[in-house]
Amino acid sequence: MMTILCNSDDYYKIIGSPGTQILVLGENGEQWTEEVRKVLDLRQIGYHFLPWHALEDVRLQSEMVYYPVIQVWLDGNLKGELVGYQSEDLGNLLAKTFSKRKKG
Repeated sequence: MMTILCNSDDYYKIIGSPGTQILVLGENGEQWTEEVRKVLDLRQIGYHFLPWHALEDVRLQSEMVYYPVIQVWLDGNLKGELVGYQSEDLGNLLAKTFSKRKKG
């Protein structure tokens, strides 16, 4: 299940939420952003999608210049981040995220 968020305030609410939160920051229709979303959808992993153009404050504060950005947050702490689409790295990040969640 995908949630679409609209602005920087939504971003900060989500990253401060309890539990595991996966965020995808990118643009609709952009090839690599869509590949990331397809992988998450195929694996039935819930995530929050934030359009790149709506996050200028977040991007400036975090010095993000390339997308997509995939972030994994756990209880308000950043646990992993990927910039760009790298199939193997995305698979490793997801495996790491969900293997720890099952144990703990």
